Amino acid sequence: MGSMETPEKYDVIEVLGQTALFSNDRIAQEDLPDGLYKYDLRHGDLGDFVSVELRVAVNHAGTIITKEPIDFGEAGYISFDDDSSPNFLGEEMTAEEYANTDFSQNEGMEMKL
Repeated sequence: MGSMETPEKYDVIEVLGQTALFSNDRIAQEDLPDGLYKYDLRHGDLGDFVSVELRVAVNHAGTIITKEPIDFGEAGYISFDDDSSPNFLGEEMTAEEYANTDFSQNEGMEMKL
């Protein structure tokens, strides 16, 4: 086989209403399959996730990969609270697997309060 690298597996998370991937590392857009988006997470003083942004230079807490673009509005970022912070689902998959997986069958199951 030779020089084929094993594709990196990422943690599967739920964030901002969509299933996404998480990596502790910075990910370059050109390393992703077409049609995927990447955003940086910022951590606070306690190491918790405080926001998702297009690009985080200081306090970078990881990168998320999404299928849908995130609209940051005028603020340029979205802050997390306890309810909106990324939820780790305990699975891993490669970006390629993620791009080819339909997560929509899980949607619409949330309880409406």
